[in-house]
Amino acid sequence: MFIYLGQVIPYTAGCKSYESSCMLTEEFSAINQQFYKNLNLMGFDAGRESFYPSFARACDANRTNAFVLDPDGDMYKCWTEIGNKAASIGKIGDLILQDEEKGNREIQWLAWEPFEYSECVKCKILPICMGGCAHQAMFINRGRPECKEWKYGLENYVRSMFFSLKAQRAAIDKSC
Repeated sequence: MFIYLGQVIPYTAGCKSYESSCMLTEEFSAINQQFYKNLNLMGFDAGRESFYPSFARACDANRTNAFVLDPDGDMYKCWTEIGNKAASIGKIGDLILQDEEKGNREIQWLAWEPFEYSECVKCKILPICMGGCAHQAMFINRGRPECKEWKYGLENYVRSMFFSLKAQRAAIDKSC
């Protein structure tokens, strides 16, 4: 069983009513780290598996041939846009009929990259997060990337893994 907290982020207009109840990513990261410590103290094997990726994971929305479909067959690049027909990049089976506006929207997704943001280029976490959520950067924050939890919790995670491995090693050495 995998126990984890999920950060609630008000990505869409329909979520704005609870935006003031949501935590900032830095705050969520601190609470999430304490959550894993508490789970471990209670004997749960939580947070010991690799929480952080071992390679850059840009969002699938920024890749060719990656789409999200709604029940009507409308295609979107991002799941947060489902239901917003203006954000559709076409209809499944009818991409040949894709108009210029929908084609340009798809190109905008495919052309997005974090190297356009000076704060990303300077950030030591860039190889892990690759700029975070492209939708957030392009449409919500209007040109400002969304820093992910990794930026605030990576050092603590590495220290925690180190001490956990050190304790395991000591237990093995003691039994030999």
